[in-house]
Amino acid sequence: MSIYGFSQPNAAALLKMVRREGLAPRVENSLRSPQARSEDDPSVVAFKNNASETVPAWGVMQITEWILEGEDSDFPVAKITKPNTTFNRVYLVNLEREVEQGGYGAAKFHWNAGFALYDTGSGTPAAGESWGPQSGQWTLKKNYYGFATLGGNITTDSGKERTAIVQTGVDSVFGKIDSSSVSKNGTGTVSVWDSVFGADITAWDLTVYNHTVALSTVSGKQCKVSFVGNRPVFDWVECS
Repeated sequence: MSIYGFSQPNAAALLKMVRREGLAPRVENSLRSPQARSEDDPSVVAFKNNASETVPAWGVMQITEWILEGEDSDFPVAKITKPNTTFNRVYLVNLEREVEQGGYGAAKFHWNAGFALYDTGSGTPAAGESWGPQSGQWTLKKNYYGFATLGGNITTDSGKERTAIVQTGVDSVFGKIDSSSVSKNGTGTVSVWDSVFGADITAWDLTVYNHTVALSTVSGKQCKVSFVGNRPVFDWVECS
């Protein structure tokens, strides 16, 4: 068994102690390496913290690339950073252990239920809401994209308030067109807005493909952008 930060003799003694005290399931799981946890549970993803700060427990993380590590260089590891101005459709969520800069941790995509930190300034999550990552934060923000809240919140841990979520991914977004016109089979720039058209998510702009008809005098018009494969395309555009 691979264990964080302990020599094998010390690790064996520690595990013997926690087994004796009845704490083994929780403590063994938190001490095991991301690779070992991933091998036991395929839904666990090993990651390397490439951000300039510590990733908090239950923090929402942006993947920058995948690398291969391990003795045979055949074990996939996600390099992560703090969510930024680059738009991603899926995000990783750290598990119960904070991870220092340059360190390794275990995370999940949470296609099944899990917990993630939320921005208390956005209110208290309720069941059935859309929350998502925000640039420069490890927390989820209300009316952003990517996660559905399930209605269970943990608020007793100050600074680590978290909510039960399931990841939905992002199949479409609302936005407003920045370009004055967009030719057929051409592209235009769209400012992404939140899921209720309440505010411009200023950090995110998309280059969107137009495969319908030529669009003219469309600057400022509302639109819906869907993803075909991973390509953003105009779904509908507000009429003049």
